[in-house]
Amino acid sequence: MAVHKKILAIGDHEEDFYLLKKDLSPEYDIVRAKNTQQGLDIFAKHEDALAAIMLDFGTAMADEYAFLQTIRAEHSTLPLLVLAKNKDAELTALTLGATDFICKPYQPAIVHQRLKNLLLLHERAALRNTTEHDTLTHLYNKETFFAKARSLLDTHAEQQYALICIDIEHFKLVNDLYGVAQGDAVLRHVAKALRQQLKTFHGIAARLRSDLFALCLPLRPSLKEDLTQFAAATLKEYPLDMKLVLKIGIYPIEDSSLPIDVMCDRAQMAISLIKGKFNQSCASYNDSLRRILLEEQEILNSMHESLSKKQISVYFQPKVDLYSLKIIGAEALARWHHPVMGAISPSRFIPIFEKNGFISTMDEFIWEETCRLIRLWLDAGLPVVPVSMNVSRVDTYNPNLCNILNALVKKYSIPYELLNLEVTESAYVEHPEQVIAAVSALRTLGFRVEMDDFGSGYSSLNMLKDIPVDVLKIDLRFLRGAEETERGLRILASVVRMAKWIALPVIAEGVEKKEEVDFLRSIGCNSAQGFFFARPMPEQEFRQYLRNKAAPQERYESVLDVPRTFLWSDKEESCFIFNMLPSAAALIEYDGNHVELLRVNKTMIEQIHIQGFPSTEWSNFIEEYIQKAYWGAVHAALHTAAEKRCTEKVCCHLQTKAKTMWVRLNFFCISQEINKTLFTMTVENLE
Repeated sequence: MAVHKKILAIGDHEEDFYLLKKDLSPEYDIVRAKNTQQGLDIFAKHEDALAAIMLDFGTAMADEYAFLQTIRAEHSTLPLLVLAKNKDAELTALTLGATDFICKPYQPAIVHQRLKNLLLLHERAALRNTTEHDTLTHLYNKETFFAKARSLLDTHAEQQYALICIDIEHFKLVNDLYGVAQGDAVLRHVAKALRQQLKTFHGIAARLRSDLFALCLPLRPSLKEDLTQFAAATLKEYPLDMKLVLKIGIYPIEDSSLPIDVMCDRAQMAISLIKGKFNQSCASYNDSLRRILLEEQEILNSMHESLSKKQISVYFQPKVDLYSLKIIGAEALARWHHPVMGAISPSRFIPIFEKNGFISTMDEFIWEETCRLIRLWLDAGLPVVPVSMNVSRVDTYNPNLCNILNALVKKYSIPYELLNLEVTESAYVEHPEQVIAAVSALRTLGFRVEMDDFGSGYSSLNMLKDIPVDVLKIDLRFLRGAEETERGLRILASVVRMAKWIALPVIAEGVEKKEEVDFLRSIGCNSAQGFFFARPMPEQEFRQYLRNKAAPQERYESVLDVPRTFLWSDKEESCFIFNMLPSAAALIEYDGNHVELLRVNKTMIEQIHIQGFPSTEWSNFIEEYIQKAYWGAVHAALHTAAEKRCTEKVCCHLQTKAKTMWVRLNFFCISQEINKTLFTMTVENLE
């Protein structure tokens, strides 16, 4: 059975409608609306099913004119036939978007043929439109856009234009999380916004592929600002749980003879500069970007050959104990010495390798070279230390990661404790579930895992709670520029302290100054790595370094190494001994005004009746627990102990929730940092 085309007929003349329906019904499905409001309601529900609209003008005609304007704003091509007694209405109706006009009285056969002609023309136009336009967004498709843009540039040679590409960042996640239908809805939303903007921008627009759109617009001084505002407004209120962001690249066309696809490539190059930058939505292509991209391409062209010829090699950077300055470990790092480009910085080639996936191939090469060299050191009888190898975020997606690393351990007969694996903090942030699963599997095999670059990205307390790692590496770049405010120093000290409370060893990396070494030692950080001790070095140099087993820098003397190391130790025996001390003992911090208890032993909790560690009331220990008459004496004792590096005693009444006690407080200065001093405090009950 043939499906009839649906025609919406609007008008309140019963006799006219009866005649039209009688003549048209054998070929069309006629849907009637008695007025324009009903017509709009039917149009809203059945827009896609309608083949045409027939509008019978009433006497006033104001509603019919408004209807024409509304329909044309929503649908630009739907055939719309107007029937009217008033011949004077013809010009206005056609101006407002009517496709054809018939003056009443009319012959039904004439109306029938006019309608048939309109539908035939519309179908031919629709067929042509399908070949030129993207079926989802109704913007130009790629081929048509290239042709139209070329014609635009050739026709208006006196006008400078810009080629713009627009990308929806992380669009693939929309399809993955919400389905293809929702992804299509987002694309249509962006396309609609572009059509609205073209009324102002006066250019052409297309959907090139997936979520990539293109524009060709006249270049004007405010274009970048206008596009930035467009990017901010288009998806700001879009009803989706995830935040959607447009990234826009602009190529100001200086040479109009370039192929349009090359212009699009350059606009996309500009987008690549701002991918992942939340505070930047628009960038322009320039020659410096072109040079960067050419260098990147040269790196890509030579990476396989360089790896096969071992122009990429393993360097080792020592990790040292901050008190003895003995080597306690090393990190295996990739270094590239290109025969033409010279030494290529890792900051240049590693991001490129991560982007194209070659990082996994290079990592496996570094892992095997490291294992081979460790085996050589063991066979040579060298005092071998644990070596850390980097595992990139790309590696964590490899289902064979554990098998690859485990096979290397077996192949070279290396004890697991000599191989540590470093995973960057940013990998946890971007893909926490995947990375946590991979790291858990590696730790189950026996590998120790370090979190690298902690503090350089998006560190959080929640991350400290959840990460399945054995060591925390704090990047001292966190401190750069913070010396004046001291805020960074205080935060770093707090992070080290928190890590100790959860028994997580800390290594400071990027140490470059003696002052940084002194500060790290003062806050209880035991291990470090950085240029101050040694730069990354080739294997032969590191082998000699292993023989010496100590860095050539001077040995640092602390105020009191042993007690501080003992008090901060995360070893079970140290914790047990500290808790079993017969005297009430505590580790306290003093800033000149307040005393905060950082750690107390079991005896102090039991005898002094301080409960609920840690407690907010401990932040003002003197004010909370010592009677006011003795505050001055306690402050004086603390100042003297810090100044003279000696033990100072003071007798006072200590008020707990249970009772008042006559006690002697013994303060001993352990170390000093900016505006804060660390003490041990013991409490003797004199009653």
